[in-house]
This record gives sequence, structure tokens and C-alpha cells, in this order.
Amino acid sequence: MPVTVLQSVYRDLQHNRNLKQFFGDNRITHLSFVSSAKVPIIKFKMNGIAIDLSAIFCTSPPSSCVAAKFINAYCQLDDRFVILVTFIKTWLRSEGDPNDHLREFPNSYALTILLIHALQWYGIVPNLYESHNEMFNPQKVKSWDDVDVGHEFTHPLDENTVAMHRRKETSKLTVVQLLYLFACHYSEGTLLANHTFNMKNGSIEPRRGREAQVSIVDIYDTKNPARSTRSQFYVMNALSLMRMILLAPAPNMLHYIMQIPFRQFMPPVLNHMQNFHQTNQMNHVNYYHMYHPNFQHFSAMPYANNQNFRSNSASNPRIPPRPNHQETEKQYIKR
Repeated sequence: MPVTVLQSVYRDLQHNRNLKQFFGDNRITHLSFVSSAKVPIIKFKMNGIAIDLSAIFCTSPPSSCVAAKFINAYCQLDDRFVILVTFIKTWLRSEGDPNDHLREFPNSYALTILLIHALQWYGIVPNLYESHNEMFNPQKVKSWDDVDVGHEFTHPLDENTVAMHRRKETSKLTVVQLLYLFACHYSEGTLLANHTFNMKNGSIEPRRGREAQVSIVDIYDTKNPARSTRSQFYVMNALSLMRMILLAPAPNMLHYIMQIPFRQFMPPVLNHMQNFHQTNQMNHVNYYHMYHPNFQHFSAMPYANNQNFRSNSASNPRIPPRPNHQETEKQYIKR
């Protein structure tokens, strides 16, 4: 039924001459219908902004509404999050077959929660599902009023939660460092192949089955949002390339980050990088020393050489070690 509805909407968007009364002066371009995806969608741009449209029929709010509120919370919590998501999605979209991308790589939602999981794993962001369960538990959302699309939906967290997070020493880590951390985390070893990423408690667990190439225990999509991924090796190869290039970027390679239209989200270090783009110095040796991340391999991750450091799975050394939060954040930055 949703596919049939989307087909009708797609035809209307293509041929209906009365669309102006619905959309006003907003301009729709790049219209396409992706019927082969696990969740069929209509893709288009409105005034240059990319939009994915899907359909669902239910009497109560679907869990996807709560998932959107959950992701909005991380956008509100950390200014770097929007830039990270946008860059990662765009990078992976440029890899592989453009006509079959939705089958080769995890979808946008899966990539977003994989980013959240990695940032949680290293203590960059908290697990908001645990700390704000009343707000983000789909079982506790009973009516459409609970997901009313307004200010509370786009900015669900209280000011104190946001302020406390932004005072953490880890907030000094740059976007480039976090991109490198994400690329290292999922491209090294057999992490994607042999483990499941649990979004409920933030753990990395041994795989119980092999029915999916990438396995995620999600709060909102209980059937594994990465189930359509054809091969984890596509993802690992793309992220390995990202990791290599972030260490030695060509001139203007990171220009895309500077063009993301969220200037209020731009950390000071990226504003400073504008000078490198303008003066063509991004291959200069000083760039490497100024922006080289402290995360090169799992063995060099923060806390890795600390005797108090603990792994989430002592029986499997391939799982990257998780920070012991008894160690101060100031030590985290120094490493």
C-alpha cells in the first residue's frame, strides 16, 4: 500500500499543473522514485534542499517519528554532529555504483546511528536513550501530541544538558579528528564483520547470526536498519580511503566541510582552516602537525596504554577498548 501511494504522489509531482497551490513559490527539482529500496522513497530537492519522502499507515505515531526526535537531540547537543553526518553520508554516496548505492551501503539512518554509537563508545557524546528514556523510548509515546513537530521536537533537550556537554574537554576535538576516529573505528580489523552494535546500551557484542552484512540492534528499527547492506567490505574500503586522505589531504579536499550551510555549527578550528584553503597550504607540513588526529590505530586510541583501561569484551581483543570514565577528560585530550 505505501508503494502504491508513493507512485501516485510521484506521478502528481511529475505532471500535476496545480502544484503551485500546494507548494507556492518553492521549486522542486531532481525528482526520482526509488522503488527498489527496502523502504521505497521519493527523492527530490526543494529550493536546493534534498528531501526523502516515504509513506506509512498507522493510527499511533510510528517509531520513526521518535527516531527523528532522537537524532534531533544529538544535533542540538553537539554542533559538530550535523557536519559529521553530512560529510560521512556524502562521502559514502560518492563510492560504489550510484544506481545501486542503497543496496551496497547502509542507508542514511543506519550511517547516522553508527556514528552515534562510535561517539558514545569513546565517550564523546552520552547515550541519550539511557539518560532521557522518558523522552526517547518509543513504548512511552502514546499519541501524536508526543511527537508534535515544533520547537520541542527539533530541540528536545533542556539547556542544562546541552551546556554541561559543551563544557566537556572532549568538545575540543575537531570535526576532522572525529571523522578520522569514525573511519578508523569501522574500517579496522573485523569489527563490522563479527560484531553487533547495540544502540540500547551502547555495547559492541559478538554476532549471533550471519543473515546481515552489518548488524545493528536498534531502538526504533528492530529489524536491523543496516540489513540491506550488500557487503561490509564496501563500507570498510570506503572508510579506509577516507582515513588515508584525512591524514594527507590534497588542496581544498576538505572544502566541502566549509560549504555545509550550518555556519553556526562551525567549530573555531574549522574557521581557522579557511585560511589554509585560501592560501593553498593544506599540504604544508604544519597542517599535518596541527590537525593530525590522536587516533591512528586501535592500539593508539585514548586510554589504550592506561592500566585502568578496560575492554568491553576481554575475550575478543578485536573490539576497540572503551574508555574508563574514571580517568579525567583532561587526560583524554592530552593523549
